Amino acid sequence: MATRIPAYLKNKIDALEPIIRQAFLDAVADMQSNAQFALVVDALERGDMAALYRALNIDPAFLAPLDQAILAAHYQGGVAALAGLPVIIDPVGPGKSLAALRAAILGRRNG
Repeated sequence: MATRIPAYLKNKIDALEPIIRQAFLDAVADMQSNAQFALVVDALERGDMAALYRALNIDPAFLAPLDQAILAAHYQGGVAALAGLPVIIDPVGPGKSLAALRAAILGRRNG
């Protein structure tokens, strides 16, 4: 059965990463009824991922690699953002610890 995807939903799907988009389109193509497709559309419109998994007959554990890839992308984005920040000079100085600086300051006050 060829399921026709509404244009507004197709635009959202087209914005997904290619692997995610293809997996979603494959799942939609495997649907056996218009009722199941209506459940998918309803779940997407409500943002109800649990209902979407049920409608597509997907075990949430199946998506664990995708979740890990998304987390890794967020982490790498954070690393890249931090790498672009200006370098702040260490007030303690290279190779010194804050405890050594504190001891030196206290030594000057007491000496």
